[in-house]
Amino acid sequence: MSEIYQRYEKPVLNIDQQLELLINQGLIVKNPKRILHYLCFIGYHRLSGYFRTFQLQNISEYIFKKGTAFDSIISLYIFDRKLRLLVMDAVERIEVAAANQRR
Repeated sequence: MSEIYQRYEKPVLNIDQQLELLINQGLIVKNPKRILHYLCFIGYHRLSGYFRTFQLQNISEYIFKKGTAFDSIISLYIFDRKLRLLVMDAVERIEVAAANQRR
């Protein structure tokens, strides 16, 4: 059985190049060191799902809507993270309660 692989054409970007890409796409950057911190510890690809809320597709590339600042993106990420933790806490409590009901 032969396996078919799709060739990945995009170049790998380091953290500084990722920041440069975001700036070139129109992201407002007030504190580059802060953004580099988040890119390093959260990751570009994890944050990219949150970028899409603030982007328009321009032919074959994405550009940020006018006035989009990184603070908007990271605020959405933090809200989503807190919500995810609250939901998981509730799910755990329901699991424990359901397990105790069966005893």
